[in-house]
Amino acid sequence: MPFFLYRVPAAVRDPNYRRLVIRKRTEGVSLVISDVTDMIVCNECDFVCVRKVFAEEELSGLYAGYRGPKYTAERTAIEPKYAGVAVDLESPASIADRNEGLWTFLRPILDNVFIDVLCDFGGADGALVPPELAERCGQVWVEDVSGVALAHERFRSVGFSAVGDRSVDMALCMHVLEHVGHPIEHARRVVSKVAPGGLVYLEVPLEVSLEHLERVRAGAQYQYIHEHINQFTPTSLHALARALGLDVIACTPSSMAESAGHKVVRLLAQVPVDAL
Repeated sequence: MPFFLYRVPAAVRDPNYRRLVIRKRTEGVSLVISDVTDMIVCNECDFVCVRKVFAEEELSGLYAGYRGPKYTAERTAIEPKYAGVAVDLESPASIADRNEGLWTFLRPILDNVFIDVLCDFGGADGALVPPELAERCGQVWVEDVSGVALAHERFRSVGFSAVGDRSVDMALCMHVLEHVGHPIEHARRVVSKVAPGGLVYLEVPLEVSLEHLERVRAGAQYQYIHEHINQFTPTSLHALARALGLDVIACTPSSMAESAGHKVVRLLAQVPVDAL
C-alpha cells in the first residue's frame, strides 16, 4: 500500500476506489492503479492534481507528526529511500543552500526594502526564512500547525486566526500548496492577511516534466502519489496568482544548485494597492 493510502484511510473507504489492480516495486517505490491516485491535468495552465478532492480533515492524517520520528519510520518502511531524503532536507547544509537560493531570487527586489511584519505561513520552525530577509523585517511571525520549536529566538509563533486581515506586509507560503485539498482557497486565505501593497511569496516543488504532462493527458492510469497531491509548473503557479488578483513581479523555476538539489518554482507578487 502506498504511503498516501496508508495515511488517508478515507481514500480506501471511498466508493470510487478500486482495489489495487497492479502493484509494482520499482526502486522501493510503489506504483499503483486506482481512482484515488489517478491524476488529471489542466490543459490551460498545466496544473496537475489527484482526481479525487480531499477535505482538510481527510488529509490531516497524512501530515500528522510530519517528519517526526513516527512519521519518518512509517514512511521509510514503505518508501525506503525516504530515510535519506528526510535527513538531506533538514540538514544545516541543505537549509543554508535553500536560504541562499531564495535570497538570490529576492535580493534584486528587496535589498533596500524594510518590511514591518513578515509571516511565514505553514513555515514549520521558520528555518527557511533567509537570514538576510529576516534582518530587513521588524517582526517575523511563523504560522504552523505542528507546534515545533522555532529556529530563531527572535521569531514569534502565531496561530492563523490570530493573524488579522491586512496585518502582514509580506507573506511567505513555501511548500504548502502541494499538500492541500484546495490550493487556491488556501492561498486566498493567506493573501487576505496581507495589506494592500504588500508582498506574497509562493514556492512549490517542480516535479512535473513535459513527459509527465503528456502521459497524464494521454490517460495514463498510474501516477505515483507520495505526499504531494498537487503538482505545479511555472505556468500554473502564475495562473494561481493571477486568479487571486495579485500582480506578479517575478516567477521562475530554480536550478538544482539553487535549491539543494530539489527544483522549485518561485513566485513573488504584490497585492494591489487598491485591493478591497
